[in-house]
Amino acid sequence: MEQTHATVPAEEAPWHEQLADELLETYGVLPEYYEELGDGSYQVYAEVGGEILHFAILNAATGEYHLVTTEGN
Repeated sequence: MEQTHATVPAEEAPWHEQLADELLETYGVLPEYYEELGDGSYQVYAEVGGEILHFAILNAATGEYHLVTTEGN
């Protein structure tokens, strides 16, 4: 699948470890990649039920995120 947006691989984001730990503990998913939206905001994509889905929106400055899907949970 060809992506037309700028992405940051999950392991390269500076705040990835804390977010990954929290998403795994709370929702049982790990981030696959992030899409930078600008102003420190990122869309977080995770594998849910065998599909990569838009899972959350993250404010990298504060570490706060909001779920956009609860598929599989």
